[in-house]
Amino acid sequence: MVGGLLLTAALAITPAAVGASWWIHALVVAVPAGLITWQGRDILLQGRAFEELGSNRVRERMASWFTVALALHLIWIAATATGLLSWWQAGPCLAALGALEWAVAANWEYRVTRIKPAAQVEVFEAELVDDEPPTYYDGLDDSALGTAVLAALGFDHYVVLPPNRAEELRPGVTVWVCQKLTPLAYAEQLYKTAVRQAIARRQAPERVKIPEIKELPTLTHKDAEEIANVIMSLTGVEMAGDYVEVVRHRLAGRVIITVATTDIGAQALPYTALDATPRDPRRMAIGLAKRGTDVAVNPRQHWKLIGPTGSGKSGAENVWIAEDIVRGHRVIVCGADKVWDLVEEWVDGLGGVDLPIRAVQGLGDTLRALVAVARHARWKQTLPAAQRAGIAPVRLVVTESSRVMVDRSLTIGWDGRDWTAGELIGHISRSTQGADDWLLLSSQDFDHDYWGTEAASIKNNTGGTLLCRSRNADERRRALGDAYYGLPDLQHPGESYVKDSGIPEYVKLFYPQESDPSKPRLHDGPTVRDIARIRAGQAREFTGEELRVMGTWFATLPRRMTPAYRDYLRGERPLTIQIEDDDFTAPQRGADALIAEADAMLAQLGIPLPAALPAPEPQVAEALQRPPLRERIVQLVEQAGQLGRKDVLAALLAEGYDTTQQSVDNALSALAKPRGRLRRDQAAAGVYLPAHTSLTSPTPTPVTAGGGASHA
Repeated sequence: MVGGLLLTAALAITPAAVGASWWIHALVVAVPAGLITWQGRDILLQGRAFEELGSNRVRERMASWFTVALALHLIWIAATATGLLSWWQAGPCLAALGALEWAVAANWEYRVTRIKPAAQVEVFEAELVDDEPPTYYDGLDDSALGTAVLAALGFDHYVVLPPNRAEELRPGVTVWVCQKLTPLAYAEQLYKTAVRQAIARRQAPERVKIPEIKELPTLTHKDAEEIANVIMSLTGVEMAGDYVEVVRHRLAGRVIITVATTDIGAQALPYTALDATPRDPRRMAIGLAKRGTDVAVNPRQHWKLIGPTGSGKSGAENVWIAEDIVRGHRVIVCGADKVWDLVEEWVDGLGGVDLPIRAVQGLGDTLRALVAVARHARWKQTLPAAQRAGIAPVRLVVTESSRVMVDRSLTIGWDGRDWTAGELIGHISRSTQGADDWLLLSSQDFDHDYWGTEAASIKNNTGGTLLCRSRNADERRRALGDAYYGLPDLQHPGESYVKDSGIPEYVKLFYPQESDPSKPRLHDGPTVRDIARIRAGQAREFTGEELRVMGTWFATLPRRMTPAYRDYLRGERPLTIQIEDDDFTAPQRGADALIAEADAMLAQLGIPLPAALPAPEPQVAEALQRPPLRERIVQLVEQAGQLGRKDVLAALLAEGYDTTQQSVDNALSALAKPRGRLRRDQAAAGVYLPAHTSLTSPTPTPVTAGGGASHA
């Protein structure tokens, strides 16, 4: 500034002192003034020192003030040189002009070095306080980091929307709700940016052209790792890929990005909802999302729980049972394996009170339980809507259901035919939803081979899927859909993907602590035994009319724990239904007493009883009476020595097998493979022989069944 004042005085005094003519005086003043004006404006508008201002309008204003200041200096020079101002007047005017320039320059310096313009992206720095997780962003208000991350990844066609403050998040979690721009809106945004840059370079905005945009890339869960990497580069804080979750919203083009400073999947979350307050019938909390909010599902549908041993699947079953009971649902647990492992803490140690659930074990009694539920649903669907509304739903929990669904060694007679367990589960999945009777099927694998002959129907009719600690991309594709093949692996027990009616969502499941001392103690919350004691007082019983429909066998299942019932659930002895009193606990009432008591209650309420009793109790066909199809085919061929394909079918139909010629041909082809149990007769088409023939045995005699003599 001082240099400018001295230069101004020199330009005014020097020509007058040497006696130069007026045109020399004007030339000496005009040439430096033009050069200074041009160079000063160029520095202000394009110099790097002023780029931090961010706004082009601010720099234009500064250049204008520079031009005004230069004009004032020229006016002072002209007035002094022509004698309009005396020297005692010109001196104070020049000093006042210098003071004004100093004030303007100080204001500019303050704007450049002290004030951070709104358009500038702030630098995010981590702060470590008392070994707490790094707090490099401040919860919901920090959308600038999200904008910077998206821009760095090339997703600047996403806009970070204002946060939704209605949702409470756990500490150290930020949620960015991002909306994808349309190609037209993104092109307009690019055009506006290019125009501003052109003006800053003093170019014509009309020359700016944006190429046509037809498609923009979409943010998916596959970008979570890159988002974590960019956050690390911007903040200097180590960020694991598991700490970032990218979920597509139902609204078109909307994505929710959740960033946490700690991995919620590594924590054990206790189940603490032990109160008996009314629950939302279509919303059941089963765990927490990464942002710490409840993940709720609709329990009023069939569900599949998939996961290997140790994945948290049993904890999910326990939460489901607890939530079903408090909703008034009646819970029946069955299965061929691991029933006692699941129900022990629900039924053992509850002396003197009715059990909160009904439990049976073994394939035979599981078949009976399936028929009881099928009867209940069919009866309920025949009632008037007003009467049906007051009957609580039934939840049938089939633990390790794949073992049950693939086993065809036992069948049960119902509704005029014999059913395997897999066929009954398929029937229930298709026909009981209108009656509000639901299945909960747990399995260690989702492969078709583990779900029996009704696999496609069962999977299509179960509305919800819970996939626990999945580390197999093929399994995620089978369970959740091809679009979710690339979902990140889950490392910790209790980490799951839940797919209700929309897209899969990450959930860390609640875990009721088991009382088994051999199991690790993960938290000090309530145990399954604690929950069972509370739920025993909240459980809702079947009415007498329901028990009449479901059959005598189901109605006489033990309602209190006895040594014999404990041994039965352990698989150590068969269940013997006792109608008389039991010395171990309070008197055990039989089915007749239960039904009579319920009938009296119904009579008081004025509800009519059914006119006829249900069909007689079905009988289970034991495995020795009816072996599996392939086993019986081998026996028939070995007994006859040789047998034709049509003779095999006739013999099976005569014994009551429900099969077809195609099924028999498929079984024969499988049995006649190399090293199989049968072999084809090379001399006669369609004739099968035992794989090994004894040299001492007599020549076998051909056998025809059903009167057929042809083997073709």
